[in-house]
Amino acid sequence: MPGLGNSGRTFSAGGAPLDPHQEARLRDDPLFKQALAGLDKLGPDAGVYTNQQDKERIAGALAVQAKLNRPPLPEIQDVIPNHTNGNIFATYKNPGNDMDVLRTHVDKAEAVKQPLAENLQKLEVANQQTMQASTQEASRAVDQPSHGALGMR
Repeated sequence: MPGLGNSGRTFSAGGAPLDPHQEARLRDDPLFKQALAGLDKLGPDAGVYTNQQDKERIAGALAVQAKLNRPPLPEIQDVIPNHTNGNIFATYKNPGNDMDVLRTHVDKAEAVKQPLAENLQKLEVANQQTMQASTQEASRAVDQPSHGALGMR
């Protein structure tokens, strides 16, 4: 049975509501906000979403896929629907090379079934894993001696 999350937004029965501070912080994720902006640009008349809840669920699913994509999308610059197969694409175009385009997609029918709270939590986990990987890479770089810096005299 659907219920109201702490923000007053409806969550499906499968999604545990988040506390208001956690939800606000997760909603502030750049990829989520960029996906929402891309969907807003399309508007409801594009046939991608019919209500605010569906729009947010699709944005959450796109943000998670953009983060998990290999390589991850640095940002979502555009959201493009494919009405033939129901996929919705998030794209990033390298500003220095128009031929360098990263993209990922979600199936619209699947995305609207996914609870927003669940996708926001997945996005948080993916962000934490990315930060941990970056920290580990940085510490490995510091631990490795630089070649040639203290060479022969």
